[in-house]
Amino acid sequence: LVEQRTENPRVGSSILPLVEQRTENPRVGSSILPLATAFARFAVIRNAYAISEFIEVPVSASRPRPCASFSVFLILLVAAGAACGGGTGPSGSAPFAEVSAAIYFSCGLRTNAVAYCWGQNGQGELGDGTTSDQTRPVLVTGALTFAAIGAGGGHACGVMTSGAAYCWGVNGYGELGDGTTTERTSPVPVQGGLTFAATTGGDNYSCGLTTGGAAYCWGDNTFGELGDSTYTERTSPVPVAGGARFASISAASAGGPHTCGVTAGGVAYCWAHTCGVTASGGAYCWGWNTYGQLGIGTTTGPETCQDPSFGNVACSSLPVSVAGGLSFAAVSVGGTHACGVTTSGAVYCWGDNGYGQLGDGTSTQRTSPVRVAAALTFRAVSGGSSHTCGLTTTRLAFCWGDNFRGALGDGTGVSSSVPVLVVQ
Repeated sequence: LVEQRTENPRVGSSILPLVEQRTENPRVGSSILPLATAFARFAVIRNAYAISEFIEVPVSASRPRPCASFSVFLILLVAAGAACGGGTGPSGSAPFAEVSAAIYFSCGLRTNAVAYCWGQNGQGELGDGTTSDQTRPVLVTGALTFAAIGAGGGHACGVMTSGAAYCWGVNGYGELGDGTTTERTSPVPVQGGLTFAATTGGDNYSCGLTTGGAAYCWGDNTFGELGDSTYTERTSPVPVAGGARFASISAASAGGPHTCGVTAGGVAYCWAHTCGVTASGGAYCWGWNTYGQLGIGTTTGPETCQDPSFGNVACSSLPVSVAGGLSFAAVSVGGTHACGVTTSGAVYCWGDNGYGQLGDGTSTQRTSPVRVAAALTFRAVSGGSSHTCGLTTTRLAFCWGDNFRGALGDGTGVSSSVPVLVVQ
């Protein structure tokens, strides 16, 4: 029966591949093959909905007991990684609360406060205790419950519901904040005993916002990205100078050393290239414009800046208005591109598009905003080095662009110039 074909087009021409498929769901076990084979000896597919017999499959006392009886439909659900009775698949069925894209990997926080990451993992970026790349979301180890998560460069940080911050991944500059420069493949606590409300990951550094509104940063400080009035690398949190109290803070997750924060009074402060949104919904960007990432309709000027590594580059040292007259709720800067969510839930992107990171179905560079090619309504967007992820109003995560090392989380390594659904 395992090899028997079924006429049900909703099931497919053969259930054998599904029966042999493994699942990581601990509620099901390491393999569904013995369970499916046992059931298949008794069940007969008659048509799309008729099942001749059912069988109760005993389960050892060492793991939770699933439903007592199974049908072919339930076997197919198990094969897809779903437990009987509406359980979760390998990456969990709870919807996403937020997503964050970085360099060749991404992380997401589900509404059940559990964190998952996917993509490149050569230095522990996914926090699953290994260095194996993953094209589908995998659980961050440690049984931690997070209230917020932020990926940056080759590392990620999350704030637990208790306010403690944990980080994992690359640590060459002390960006994990644990007092060392040792790479970590699973979460380690940030030193200092601070109670955080949010964290954000930069290229080789991290920043956090305490519950009292104070900003702290740690890691690489070559360009003053820590904001502490020095250029000294820090392996544990140091306060941002000036004493301002912030309502939010954001570091560029890829492509450049810059950080911004917004005070409770709505005043924006930045230290080194960024984009921001005014209270009226206008988007402004400043910094490099080599790929049109300022969104002003050109890759020239309005100024020429001297960069220590790249020489003279097109730039703007002052905020310039993004073209198009759109009303944005938020913007996110990627490696050499930027994206924004409008107040109506549409996502527009501009800048470099060599890997389809603008999501418009092409690989054409754009110097002004173009709409992402998807009939979706978004609540948030996050730019990575050469890919982008967005969260819809129904809390589904979509990614597009470069899929190197599985950064899009769709279970493949194939890049896409249009949004693809992150595997649930």
